[in-house]
Amino acid sequence: MNRLFVFLLVSILLSGCSSDNDVVDNEGGVGDKENALLTISRGSNLEFYTDEIKDFTVEAVITGDDGSVLARNFIETSKEITFKADYDTNKTYDLHFVWRYIKTADDINPNDVINYSVQTFLDVSNRTYFYDLNSKGESSNDFTGVAKLNFNNIPNDLINTTYSTGFGSGNFGGAFTSNNYTFDLDVASDRSLLVYAYGETANKERRYVKREFSNGEIVTEDYNTLPKTIPVPISYPDLNDTAGLNTIRKSLFVYGFDSSTYSLKVDSDIQLNQEDQLKQQYHIPNNVFENYSIVGVTRLDDFLIRTHRSYGDINEIPEVYTPTDLRATITSYDFLNFEANTANNYDYFKVRTSYSNTSDGIAATKTFVWNVYGKATPNISIKLIDLVNKFTKEGDEFDITASDLSKGQLSIYNTSVITDQDDFVDMIIDNNSSLNSNNFSFESWISTSRAKTRSFKLPEMSKSELEDRYINLKY
Repeated sequence: MNRLFVFLLVSILLSGCSSDNDVVDNEGGVGDKENALLTISRGSNLEFYTDEIKDFTVEAVITGDDGSVLARNFIETSKEITFKADYDTNKTYDLHFVWRYIKTADDINPNDVINYSVQTFLDVSNRTYFYDLNSKGESSNDFTGVAKLNFNNIPNDLINTTYSTGFGSGNFGGAFTSNNYTFDLDVASDRSLLVYAYGETANKERRYVKREFSNGEIVTEDYNTLPKTIPVPISYPDLNDTAGLNTIRKSLFVYGFDSSTYSLKVDSDIQLNQEDQLKQQYHIPNNVFENYSIVGVTRLDDFLIRTHRSYGDINEIPEVYTPTDLRATITSYDFLNFEANTANNYDYFKVRTSYSNTSDGIAATKTFVWNVYGKATPNISIKLIDLVNKFTKEGDEFDITASDLSKGQLSIYNTSVITDQDDFVDMIIDNNSSLNSNNFSFESWISTSRAKTRSFKLPEMSKSELEDRYINLKY
């Protein structure tokens, strides 16, 4: 099971680190409207992606168009903080959330790593922001439980078995014994967890089971009595002629989901270096899920496109999957002076940069990631002030400037659902709004040229891990 999505509850201590002219009101009142910038209401939970985290803090920083810090403070769990400062109400300002934490040494990296992750939102409005990254309140030991699913009377030509829990998936996750197969499932230790599992024979027949499993539960199913999936043919068109570029990878994923659960992987296909049309039979269980998502990911020469569409019934799924036509051309990769031209309509953009104090990212002791979000403009032009030394603690010895950061990586997004900039900001900082993003359709274009100048080596990944990496591309 992919453990990148293990959740960690973190309590954040309120720290008085405001500048001398900041006024921070912790009583929840907006106060004087002439100098009230915004209010941040902090939730009680935090989603995080690893177990070994310590010294975690999240700080809100507000800067003017000249880079001056108007107000800043660490935000505390289950508290509301109003930020006030003397500022020109005719000018815009930017909101930054600065995460700092230490990732303790493990088998992959023998060093403790000081990590900074910055979210910057351009031209924000005076309002209340709710910062909470885990709506389900799951604890760090959620998936320490174990359950078993047994398939009895499996056919001799069984060639594949797969299960999905919405937080990860596995292939051949158990062991064959005569005509039986056993899935060893990682499940939640304190509640039931929805699991979708199937077996596939040599003639492409698939039988499946969808049910909840609890810690310690053992379930046995007669394979021959399980319902069958329905084969749905889907073609993925060749993009070489239309884009004038070389297609490196084309991927298509099928997910099923209910309104109250995470999406579960129903079927997927990975094709490498395919020049012809990708045409496959996708095996989808009918009348099992409330909705289905089809996600296509294509990697071309220097960019990646992702198209995510949702359907209420398998009969709505088109035979030909049409990728997004979003396109952009980057004219300046300099993060502080980033510029790009876009083609076709889109709603929002993100520019990302990063730093590691080792050339390959392995055995690093310091990392810094900075994401900047903004609303759509035909010509993206970002003029930023070098704020790296204002985001980092002096004792951490991040003796770097913006010139040490990687070239900017651009992502542009289009969705008919998130049409307001405030809603987009909320979706980024509040996972209550984005957990069920599979319920709506969106498209994205992501540049990959950043990797040409500064890249991080990744360990060899299984097909399942590779699929999870591509499907979990987020805003």
